[in-house]
Amino acid sequence: MATTTFLSAAAWQFTIWTNAANANANANANSKGDGSGTLAGIFLPSSLSPAGDALPDFGKFSAQFLRFDELFVLGPMLLWLGYVYGQAKRQHVIKVSWINLLGMGVMALIGMGPGATLALGWMYREEILAEMREKEALRLEVVAKVEFLLKENGA
Repeated sequence: MATTTFLSAAAWQFTIWTNAANANANANANSKGDGSGTLAGIFLPSSLSPAGDALPDFGKFSAQFLRFDELFVLGPMLLWLGYVYGQAKRQHVIKVSWINLLGMGVMALIGMGPGATLALGWMYREEILAEMREKEALRLEVVAKVEFLLKENGA
């Protein structure tokens, strides 16, 4: 999982830096005003069939499809992780404040992209679930010992 997280973060950084370089190089030569030089123009979908194009070419269609995929698959998964963290906070498993948790998530999203952020969030989720299982196992062990002692003392 670490390898795919690293590759996702590297792809994100490559996209960010090459977009910045291309935007600077094409700033005067190509001023369409279509938002293609912005991060929103790269990562947020406009439509699958741009206005005026009856049948977009395969490359444009694929790019738009991947933008929709990123928005409608990774977005809900990140939201789901937020729900998991909320449940863990209600059970007092996570001691980190919401501000710190959201801050780390936003920083990871900006620095590494949604794919790597999701992978890191998922690994943190697994750590939380392991801690929850450990607490439950300890609780069950204590209950079993107490029941044994009560039976032994005839209570």
